[in-house]
Parts: sequence; C-alpha cells; structure tokens
Amino acid sequence: CCTSSNAVAVVSSLGSEGAVFVPDRNLGAYAASRCPDKDVVLWDGFCPVHQSITVQQVLRLKEEHPGAEVLAHPECRAEVLALSRAADIYICDACGSTEAMLKHCSASDDGDFIVLTEVGMRHRLETGCPGKAFHLPELAVCGVMKMTTLESVAAALESMSPEVTLTEDVMERARRPVERMTRIS
Repeated sequence: CCTSSNAVAVVSSLGSEGAVFVPDRNLGAYAASRCPDKDVVLWDGFCPVHQSITVQQVLRLKEEHPGAEVLAHPECRAEVLALSRAADIYICDACGSTEAMLKHCSASDDGDFIVLTEVGMRHRLETGCPGKAFHLPELAVCGVMKMTTLESVAAALESMSPEVTLTEDVMERARRPVERMTRIS
C-alpha cells in the first residue's frame, strides 16, 4: 500500500527480497529503479493519463518552451522519465508526486515549467505559484476525475449516498497496510 510520494520508501522498507507491485507498472518500475536490492515484479497495469504522455509530446513542449524546467510524475513511462539522457540532453529536471511538483515549483526561482501530469494540476500550480507559467500535455485528461463535480459531491453529502458497507473484518484487514504505510512515510 503506497502513494506516488512514498512508493520508494515503502518498497525500500520491505523485509523481503522482493515484492509484487500493483496496480501501476510505471510507478513500480520507478520505485524498483531506486531500490536495486529488491526484486520487484510489476503488474501490467498503469494510469491511463500518465501512460498517454509520450517522448514526442515532451520534446514538442520543450521545443516550444526551451527554458522551462521539466517535472515528471513517477507514473509516467520509463522512457519519459529517462528522456534523452543517452544523448546528453537531460530534459527531466525533477520527478515526483503532484505534491512534490507543487513544492518544487513554489520553491524554485524559475518561472516557467513543463509539468508531466494530469492537466487538472494546472489550477493548483497557478494558485500555489502565482506569476509562474505552467505547460502540461493538453491530452493528459482524466475523464474519471472529471466526473466528480461540486454538484455531485453536494448531492452525495445531502443524501449520504451511495453508502458503502464493509464488515468489521474487511475494514480491519484494510486498515493494517494503510497504517503501516503512514508509519513508513
């Protein structure tokens, strides 16, 4: 049980030599690359938004904004994260969760950023870092995230539905990995 901000710490903390990493193979590969002593088996799943970001899109954004810092989410494909290192054109300046990207942009003296994550992040970045410019891959849109609206949240709170009911046993078993994860990170 982990998030993109603590996947490396969680994998590193495992008492075993290996792990099966689910559901995101890209985040798992990123964590495995930072934990070479672990044998990480990757499940063949991914975040469709981060998977959709390609090397060609990044190169095009970099051509349009040559001075911009490039920040990548660790759920991006490995070839995006390692972009052009072999050609000594180091494009990805930093890699981190959305929260890490926001902190990086806020602390940076730079004012121009290419951010490789879901386009909805633009609002948080512009609000948290006024006066700075952010360029995101325009097709990196999560339709599932866009289904949640203020109206749907208000309706759910007013009706307190839909209700999800779990047995005490299931809740206890689910609680253990979450608690362990929060202790690690």
